[in-house]
Amino acid sequence: MRPSKLHLMLVVGARPNFVKVAPLLRQTGIHRERISTTLVHTGQHYDRAMSADMFEDLGLPREDF
Repeated sequence: MRPSKLHLMLVVGARPNFVKVAPLLRQTGIHRERISTTLVHTGQHYDRAMSADMFEDLGLPREDF
């Protein structure tokens, strides 16, 4: 029997959190058949321009929520 798919919900708010989850998102992206993710941005210290730059700089997918 095939094991069920693991789902991770990653909740981030400030830039240091994004830096920490970036490697996790890259690795889970490699293993999409076994691991799915949901990225939740709390909007802490939110600035639209800074947030967009951060996603681009770290190579992150856009947040799901």
